[in-house]
Amino acid sequence: MACGDDGKLSLDSIRDSLIRQEDTIIFNLIERIKFPINPSLYKQQLPSSSNISGSLFQYLFQETESLQSKVGRYLSPEENPFFPDNLSDSIIPLTKCTPVLHPAAESVNVNEKILDIYINQMLPLFCTEADDDANLATTAACDIQLLQALSRRIHYGKFVAEVKFRDNTDEYKPFILAQDKNALMKLLTFEAVEEMVKKRVAKKAEVFGQEVTLNDSVEEVKGKIDPLLVSRLYDEWVIDGERGSEYRRQLLPSYKASRRKYWHQLQGARCTIERSHRLILDVLQNCNVPVVKIESHEADDVIATLVEQVIQRGHRVVVASPDKDFKQLISDDVQIVIPVPEFNRWSFFTLKHYVAQYNCDPRSDLSLRCILGDEVDGVPGIQHVVPGFGRKTALKLLKKHGTLENLLNAASVRSVGRQYAQDALIKYADYLRRNYEVLSLKRDVSIHIEDQWLNERDARNDSLVLSNFLTSLKDSRNLTSQNRSHSIG
Repeated sequence: MACGDDGKLSLDSIRDSLIRQEDTIIFNLIERIKFPINPSLYKQQLPSSSNISGSLFQYLFQETESLQSKVGRYLSPEENPFFPDNLSDSIIPLTKCTPVLHPAAESVNVNEKILDIYINQMLPLFCTEADDDANLATTAACDIQLLQALSRRIHYGKFVAEVKFRDNTDEYKPFILAQDKNALMKLLTFEAVEEMVKKRVAKKAEVFGQEVTLNDSVEEVKGKIDPLLVSRLYDEWVIDGERGSEYRRQLLPSYKASRRKYWHQLQGARCTIERSHRLILDVLQNCNVPVVKIESHEADDVIATLVEQVIQRGHRVVVASPDKDFKQLISDDVQIVIPVPEFNRWSFFTLKHYVAQYNCDPRSDLSLRCILGDEVDGVPGIQHVVPGFGRKTALKLLKKHGTLENLLNAASVRSVGRQYAQDALIKYADYLRRNYEVLSLKRDVSIHIEDQWLNERDARNDSLVLSNFLTSLKDSRNLTSQNRSHSIG
């Protein structure tokens, strides 16, 4: 238990425990990634002749927890079982720990969600997609140890919240009574601390995962685990609070799932990615371009929020990006500059251009994407459940009703089209509204435009900085080409 010398909850002792838990998680990760995903371990049901229901993994995990409960593991408030209905009574006389949490907090157990994320999102990020029948039991043992370590760390957020509440009750009470989750999260979390944690676990992963040799070679040795992925694991799933696109993944688990798989394929290019990132940041800063980074939010939402604030100050806005999501921002006051690869240039895209191309306003386009889905972002369209509901039908309905919400409201009280479309809009209204919540940009990120960002930028260094940048790119390409030639030779 993370208590101080006086036996009371202490933020310092909790912090020490969290740091030690980082070591446990990373070491268990290193052990787990020795094996492929082994999907049959979790999906394939045991034969009926075994008289055991569920998968091999479920059986092994339940039996492990049942055995551990016999010696009192789950009497500790730090431990939360994944299968609480399958526990056994302790066979040795142990005294249950004195409660330190509010009963409502003590009853919180998110292990079902942790298990789902672990199998469907974490493992594909770290492990290769294959089966290894010879090591299923060993793989399951690694899974169980890692899951229990992750569960302990994630549920430790309850102790953090408890001690912070006790230290400053008057500040927390109004938000608790108002059930204001956002305000409470702002009190509980500190971005600077979370950033430090992510850097620390990345450093630990680099150190713990390095191959130890006895020679004095200084050449780079590939580690056993990618530090950036460990940092990302903490960022997206371990540290409390919303993480970037995580709130969208809560609404729709398939959101940007293909990008997470692609990230796994880039593990070997980690050093190159880091160098590129630093190089681009240096260019922007040397050209006096403000660089804005808001932890826990997607960049699209940060930009949408800033656009709204700039307009409110009476300015017009130009957003330079190839991202189709920004088209929903287009208005009389907002233009998009998009690349046109076939002409090797960028082009302005205004409200007039938009209406001429799509014959609708940007709100209708967002509504159309919500109905048809977005394959790139992993958002399924209504045609997945109603195959006959296609683009032609959606365009016709939106042209008449303008927006998705207007269309759904109309369909709830009167006929808006053919019976199959009418039935679909009523039956799958929540499905479509969820898509809208996922695809629409947020404009309420906690950021405020600074006056200096709106001043004319000092561009005197641009030519020199960009010239040096292009030279470094050319040198990098030449070096890469030489290395490939040596490899072939």
